[in-house]
Amino acid sequence: MNNPGWQYWNDDGKDKKFTVPFKKEEFIKLIPKDASLFDFGCGYGRILSELQNEGYNNLYGCDFSLPMLKAAGRKINSNGLLQNDGVKIPFKENSFDAVMIVAVLTCIIRDNDQKKLMNEVKRVIKPGGILFIADFLLNTDERNMQRYSFFENKYDKYGVFEIEPDVPVRHHDQKQLDDLFTGFTQISFKTTVFNTMNGHESNGFYYFGKKN
Repeated sequence: MNNPGWQYWNDDGKDKKFTVPFKKEEFIKLIPKDASLFDFGCGYGRILSELQNEGYNNLYGCDFSLPMLKAAGRKINSNGLLQNDGVKIPFKENSFDAVMIVAVLTCIIRDNDQKKLMNEVKRVIKPGGILFIADFLLNTDERNMQRYSFFENKYDKYGVFEIEPDVPVRHHDQKQLDDLFTGFTQISFKTTVFNTMNGHESNGFYYFGKKN
């Protein structure tokens, strides 16, 4: 998948500090230390590094950005950091006990691509495995609503806007998320407010689910 604006993440984006928190304490309660963990869109290894520091050693990740993967490789003791096309997961089915997707759906602006990703997640996660997702929800403040309306015609989706020229991201509505979570039994879903990497606030959510 060649998503609009992805060159940004290879260039300027690789120097950004990602700010969506990982629910580490809740994750640790659900996942034993010998579990196989996979971070989709692992970036520069922020979350895998946190887990490694907690004693998890069976760590895997993928990202479309080679510069970010190289940065992750300097932090993570793993041979399982692979480049992908942004949707396909380069591992066999039933490979992982847990999958993390943190602030990645926001970069996948098309419904069909998000559904393809979730089908891949269901393929590689073991039955009974745990899925953790954290991402952005739609906002109702004037600034965001103006952005959603301004870019709706360009991207044919309300909730998509540009953080830089031709670099689109997406905020999500609840119904669309419910569709993506099909095939998982919800453990918890919590709404919150995130600080974005550009210094603003946005509605967001945390989701834990168990594969059926």
